[in-house]
Amino acid sequence: MALTLEELRDRLRFRLGDPSGNFISKDVVYSGGSATDEEAKVINDSARKLTADLYRNGVSMLTGRKKLAIEPNKREYALPEDLLGVQECFWEDSTTRYEIKQRPLQSFRDLDSTDIQPRYFDVFGQTAEIINARICNNTNDSTTVATIDVASAGDYQANFDTGSVVTGRDKIFNLSDGSSGTITTTALTSMTASAGLTGGKTNTFRPNDRIQIERAEKTLSLFHINPLVSDSSYTTIADGVTTAFTPTTPYYLYGAKVSLSSVGTDTHPLKVYLEDGTNTVDVTSIDSRSVATHEVVFPNNKILDTDNTYTLFVGGSHDTGNVVSSYDILGFNGNERLNIYYARYPMKMGTSTYSATRLSDRLELPETCLEALINQAVSMASYKAEGGINNESAQALAMYEMEVNKLVRFQRTRNIRGSRQVKNVMYSAY
Repeated sequence: MALTLEELRDRLRFRLGDPSGNFISKDVVYSGGSATDEEAKVINDSARKLTADLYRNGVSMLTGRKKLAIEPNKREYALPEDLLGVQECFWEDSTTRYEIKQRPLQSFRDLDSTDIQPRYFDVFGQTAEIINARICNNTNDSTTVATIDVASAGDYQANFDTGSVVTGRDKIFNLSDGSSGTITTTALTSMTASAGLTGGKTNTFRPNDRIQIERAEKTLSLFHINPLVSDSSYTTIADGVTTAFTPTTPYYLYGAKVSLSSVGTDTHPLKVYLEDGTNTVDVTSIDSRSVATHEVVFPNNKILDTDNTYTLFVGGSHDTGNVVSSYDILGFNGNERLNIYYARYPMKMGTSTYSATRLSDRLELPETCLEALINQAVSMASYKAEGGINNESAQALAMYEMEVNKLVRFQRTRNIRGSRQVKNVMYSAY
């Protein structure tokens, strides 16, 4: 049975000889101005350190799974924030599983080659979390402000997630223009970079520019694949459509190939949106308009079902003279995915402040980890209580290291086939 946060508090206080919880507080205020539950913090930090130390010793105590929908001609993907390291990777369809082997990134050859599935992977470098992806509205023309339509002009985009943006740090990227800037002001339908954009062709937010908001901190590990996955891994849901279409089976919307026989006189990107007869399903844009066939990607992987009839449109009342001769709709059925199994950190218990309703939060680590966790927590608590290293903290730390070694031996004995052992294949023969 999983131990609760309340039970872990009791065990920590028992080891410290501190039944009233006076060594460390549950509502102390530091310079940040908000109360901190020190007991929960010490327990959570100890669980994370134990998990990381076991991983460094070749044992993955907790595992997670990430399913990736691989996009054609895309090589790099962000991994989950709780990742310690990738254990296994498989390409799976509805009936078959293929192992994707790890190779060092520097060994990747022929970077332009494609296949129906990736053969190799590596984890190298970091990238930032993407907070929002939108397109600018039909009237946007500013060097500092990006605005979106949320209920008009055929866009119906969701509001910006303003609560997730840290002003003065997080970035806004104009993908159509190649420029970027630091966000200084947020609103539900607009983002402002008061210092302007740099690095692009025009350094301006134009109508229908594709924009992306990212964290300033690059904290997510970067997953690389080789070779690239070809377009053949996707299904043409509708082929040569001139008016509307109805899917025969449900699909995830990926993109479209849009053939234009005429384009308007505007010079900004051309909006492309898919409707289901009532609502806009998703919206994107063609960055460089011309009489040709253009492939676009819709950002949200919406599901197209068999109960609706869909129609693709370009332009709008503010951008006329654009004629679609035909279009193809691309999607995937969800059966073919990259499954990544990885070693991970445990979830945090409790909140930043003491809450009686969160005492039942449960530790994800198995009970075999309890002794090591408590020893590490005692070491941290004693260090804090005495204002530095002391005999109790040093002894608890020594006991912690002994318990880590015991856990490593135990896990290697229990997992005879090594499914939870960390693999070092960087220099293996291939």
